[in-house]
Amino acid sequence: VGQAAAVVREDHPGTPRIVAYTVPAEQGTAPGTDDLRSYLGDRLPAYMVPAAFVSLDALPLNASGKLDRRALPAPAEETTGYVAPSTPTEETLCAIWAETLGLERVGVQDNFFSLGGDSILSIQVVSQARRAGLELSSRDIFARQTVAALAAHLAAAGTGAGAVVQAEQGVLSGAVPTTPIREWFFDHHRAAPEHFNMAAEAELPPGTDLTALREAVRALLLQHDALRMVFATDENGVRTARYAPDAGLDAILSVHELTGPAAPGWQELRHAAQTGFRLDGSPLVRVLVGTGGPETPVRLAVIAHHLLVDGVTWRILLDDLRRGYAQAAAGSPVDLGPKTSSVRAWAERLARHTAEGGFDGQLPYWESVMGGADASLPLDDPAGDATTATAAAVSGELTRAQTDQLLQQVPAVYRTQINDALLAALARTLRGWTGRDRVPVSLEGHGREELFADLDLTRTAGWFTSIHPVALALPEDEG
Repeated sequence: VGQAAAVVREDHPGTPRIVAYTVPAEQGTAPGTDDLRSYLGDRLPAYMVPAAFVSLDALPLNASGKLDRRALPAPAEETTGYVAPSTPTEETLCAIWAETLGLERVGVQDNFFSLGGDSILSIQVVSQARRAGLELSSRDIFARQTVAALAAHLAAAGTGAGAVVQAEQGVLSGAVPTTPIREWFFDHHRAAPEHFNMAAEAELPPGTDLTALREAVRALLLQHDALRMVFATDENGVRTARYAPDAGLDAILSVHELTGPAAPGWQELRHAAQTGFRLDGSPLVRVLVGTGGPETPVRLAVIAHHLLVDGVTWRILLDDLRRGYAQAAAGSPVDLGPKTSSVRAWAERLARHTAEGGFDGQLPYWESVMGGADASLPLDDPAGDATTATAAAVSGELTRAQTDQLLQQVPAVYRTQINDALLAALARTLRGWTGRDRVPVSLEGHGREELFADLDLTRTAGWFTSIHPVALALPEDEG
């Protein structure tokens, strides 16, 4: 590229977009759109990558020799129809995207985030791609948001490119160093911390093979060492974590007949499991199975303490449970593949990176991000009982059309992710409540940042969530 310019155009009312204009350094050597988008995607945040590129022989100039922006031509309208994959890599990626996003089909020019993708779903895509032998990272998906661009990147780099991950295999034991989210938890949940649990529940088809389900659960516990973690308090009141020995499948999995006059109620069983955890005992996960007659669906509940799992972990566990059950039901040994990097490996590396000053360059930003923003909220009764027990909830819902706009249309039009639109709505709501144009909030991230090339957390169970402050600043209220 010899010369370049970028402008914001609104060729369609209400739909502004960044358009880039380039002049090749040498005649006949104009780089392709995918190459330009990939190059900029490695260097800019996603919202700053141009939506369209136009190659020109020369940039138009006005009489004073400056760029004549009004003379820049509109980009050709890009076709939005389905473009089928043409290589095995593209076919694999299209299939993975369609499965992850719950779509019937995906074309090679479809944008991952315009289809409803997000950072957590990108982790699932990376995990499945690596299973298929494609060495991707979440960063690749943010930088190259179409299958065509990703496939071209893999072809250029070689599908086996990337650092070799040497994850611990076998059953892990011993101490597990602390992590920031664990420190946050014990600082903020001093009363009944054992009750901070998460659960997933499903109805399985009548006739579910309980023997196969049992084998799948057994494989799940062997695969994910974090499910054996326990947390003791030492003589100084400090919480320490370790991988406990295998407590046995029967301590975790229980099958209950739900019919008959003496049968326990399902909610009663769930309540007993959720209130029965002890942080210094094992295990901190329970799997409940409820059965009835041959025509009755089988009920399944998986309950785990939040210290062991997060939102990404649930997708990993349920996916492995499905795979393991299918293998066992088919009479095959359950094989969930090699383990990815452990919670212990991540905690050790993160602590070492911090001690060596790896985050020191970010300190000035985090120390200034609040910028004196006021975190207080108006109170009707400052002396009132501000407890969870006295809280009230107000709920609402979006229509189907509004949901479609949020998930499918807003990301494409504004070049944002769904959470950006929701945060903008929150900021406007808080301004109306507080009367201030800058209100701080804490945001959660999945925390599985790709900081270390030789660590892979895409299929690791654990709690990796990160929490960081953001002071939402709004322009002057137009209305």
